[in-house]
Amino acid sequence: MTNDAAESARSSRGQIAFGVLGPLEVRIGGQVVGLGGAKQRAVLAMLLLQANEIVSSDRLIAGLWGESPPETASTALHGYVSQLRKLLEPTREARTSGTLLETRPPGYALRVEEGQLDLQRFERLVASARRDLAEARSERASVALAEALGLWRGAPLSDLTGQPFADVEARLLEELRLAAQEDRLDADLALGRQRGLIPELESLIRQNPLRERLHEQLILALYRAGRQADALQAYADTRRVLVDELGIEPGRNLKSLERAILLQDPALDLAPLSGEFAGSAASRQPSSGQGDRREPAASSLPGSRRRWTAILVACVLAAVAAFALRTAPGGAPPARADAVPGNSVALVDPDSDGVVARVGVGHHPTSISAGEGVVWVLNGDDQTISRIDEATKRAKTFAIGATPTEIVAGAGAVWVGVDGGRAVVRLDRDSAVVDRTIKLSGNTSGSSGTSSGGSTIAVDDQAVWVINPDRTISRIDPRTNRVVATIRARAANTVAVGESVVWVVNIDSSLTRIDPATNSVRATIEIPANSLTGVAVGAGSVWATDP
Repeated sequence: MTNDAAESARSSRGQIAFGVLGPLEVRIGGQVVGLGGAKQRAVLAMLLLQANEIVSSDRLIAGLWGESPPETASTALHGYVSQLRKLLEPTREARTSGTLLETRPPGYALRVEEGQLDLQRFERLVASARRDLAEARSERASVALAEALGLWRGAPLSDLTGQPFADVEARLLEELRLAAQEDRLDADLALGRQRGLIPELESLIRQNPLRERLHEQLILALYRAGRQADALQAYADTRRVLVDELGIEPGRNLKSLERAILLQDPALDLAPLSGEFAGSAASRQPSSGQGDRREPAASSLPGSRRRWTAILVACVLAAVAAFALRTAPGGAPPARADAVPGNSVALVDPDSDGVVARVGVGHHPTSISAGEGVVWVLNGDDQTISRIDEATKRAKTFAIGATPTEIVAGAGAVWVGVDGGRAVVRLDRDSAVVDRTIKLSGNTSGSSGTSSGGSTIAVDDQAVWVINPDRTISRIDPRTNRVVATIRARAANTVAVGESVVWVVNIDSSLTRIDPATNSVRATIEIPANSLTGVAVGAGSVWATDP
């Protein structure tokens, strides 16, 4: 390629803009480029979704034709790539691969520069906004998230519906958009804009009726707008949908929110804004009163109510932070804890009553477990796990190749429930590497899942106890990583272990005692309760929660 041609190619690349946040779109010099038929556009879309990475020919062929490609698939793919090169780099020299769409064994790579692809700009803005949310810069976060959401032009890849690769990719993109919408709603709730958010939240819930985070935001917005009765009715409606559709109770955050509303907990009120945008944001707020509740400090939200054992752990309702407190001698609780940004874990020193470390984790932490100087956090929205070294206060956040639902440390490892309770992943507690994936022995056909009201995994030195989707209980030997027994209670919902006994709360609110020595049910106790959700063992007793 001559110097003039190379310069022309670089200039052309700089003028190109790609879009996948809507129908597939390419603009050169501001003008929309025709991209040919559906298969040719599909090739470009797959390359854009893996921009700057090599995509193998086999993967492209599978994305175009699924499991039954024609004999001419390789030839057809080569033709689509050739035509795309002509469209994207009209000035490239003949019989060259160009500098944009490169041939890179075993396939092709599309080189995309900073700012050329709308998906990359969206992800960069969202990441920046989440850092702002973690530092309580709600105004900046709201502005960045609004800009990110403004990049969307409609349903992603809507012009490629029916192509084998497109449906899964479109759902993943939609999930990114919805998570960003939830983040923006959190930021706007923090800024006291609850009244204007209610119609938007109601609309989003109609489209996503099983999304608990949206329900939490609507209930909180209604309460802060002075509509306490409507907030409680919204909780009741949410519970009915979850029970009817999935057979599960609302999660811990929703239950904590309902209790806080019933108590008119001041922690739900908006706290005074601070920082560079406090003045401008305050000038837009409604008058004071029940309809003008300011955002609480993260440590005061109802989800962070303290339980003191060796380490205290809780998940925050709206700001989404987790707390770990070292207890003082004699178990006396600390008097206060400093405000902590969302999506983080805080270590609180009870002697000074202050936060001594804040560690950022993934998005929307939901479960946390600690032991032997390590804290493990499950992040619900991005389906990752964070490992925090208590000595260095550093976190490593990673995915495990499956959807995690619960995490518990013990028996020399870390145990993660995955795929709706159908398996348990064992992580090495030092390296966080997946040691083993253990398929559970319970029948999973037609299962309704287990409740989010309590733990579905319990660990002691001798065994890991897991509730299966069919509501039996599996016992895993942590030495062999095998299921050694499957025990049937009435219909197990949550489990706890202590003092050489396993206790199970069933969905009918009865309590089953299992003898680990024989792996058999010793007794089932009828409990006069409305709906038992959680169970724990300690202080010489068995404790069960009835919301």
